[in-house]
Amino acid sequence: MNLAEIETFLTIVNTKSITKTADLLFLSQPTVSHRLTTLENELGFSLVIRNKGHKVELTPKGILNQRNSSTRHCNQPHSSVHTGKTTKEYR
Repeated sequence: MNLAEIETFLTIVNTKSITKTADLLFLSQPTVSHRLTTLENELGFSLVIRNKGHKVELTPKGILNQRNSSTRHCNQPHSSVHTGKTTKEYR
């Protein structure tokens, strides 16, 4: 599980849409789906129910993981993509 997968999952939670998540994160829809599937495979359970109307719903385990992911995401130092330095190093 990496920060990109967690960020993608949390954005899906907020938008309730894989397509909208792709637009917000400037990713392709298949990339968002792949990140979500990778995260679900690592955890061993489904996080969302994919509906035909492009809306997703959280599973009960998805709701619990959302709470845990939000906490983990907020406690991680943010890294710069280009330099690898954390934001603390810029202060």
